[in-house]
Amino acid sequence: MTYLPSAIGPGTHQLTAAYAGDGGHAASEGSDPLGVAEASTGIVVSCVPLSVAVGKSTRCTATVIDTGSGGLPPTGGVTAKSTGAGTLSACTLASHGTGAACTFTYRAVNAATSSPRLTSTYAGDADHFAASASELLEVPATGRPTVAIRQASIRGGRIVLKLTCPETEAYCKVAVTINVGSRTLATGSVKVAGGSTQAVALGPKASVLRRLRTGTHAATIALTAVDQSHHRKRRSIAALLSTGIHFKLVKLVIRK
Repeated sequence: MTYLPSAIGPGTHQLTAAYAGDGGHAASEGSDPLGVAEASTGIVVSCVPLSVAVGKSTRCTATVIDTGSGGLPPTGGVTAKSTGAGTLSACTLASHGTGAACTFTYRAVNAATSSPRLTSTYAGDADHFAASASELLEVPATGRPTVAIRQASIRGGRIVLKLTCPETEAYCKVAVTINVGSRTLATGSVKVAGGSTQAVALGPKASVLRRLRTGTHAATIALTAVDQSHHRKRRSIAALLSTGIHFKLVKLVIRK
């Protein structure tokens, strides 16, 4: 006969075999202690994406498998640690066949460690041994918040700029100044999330508009971007502003 330990768990299992007897033999029985150890386990961790910008999160799935053919799904949770600066969410296993899985997130706090190693550990339970696995992530360096003007227009007498922040940043805080000669025509600011586009509407100063003649004027758009690590980058873009009667703004052309 065969014996497959299951829900009783590891430890000493007392096996007893009984013979009922027959017409020529008396009944009898015997027992023998059997040591049962925890089942071995394996863990697989997969994170998407593997490259995560500072301030952004990656989603990781940890799958724990009973490799001892015991047929019992592992229970408990998975604890993750990173060699880089970041925050991790909890991961509680849910049964899936003879295995179990859970998901957690890792949010990069800074890029001091460009390739942090994420180690996920299953502590084991009453029926399973512990196991661990690692995943190597990439955290791109910050400090280059290159903001671009995606679109420029004039609506209702206000200058509207659509600004983009690169995906490698969690966000960009952008201060915008539009100068015509030595005069500041408009100022404003906006916070743009990394990998997205945000519009900022700037109202021109009436005192400066009154001094502009009807026609086309050379202008400069100055962008000062600051990222989450307080790195700062400035850039200037040449532009042409057209004004019409009653000193209303008519057209804005960006010179690339």
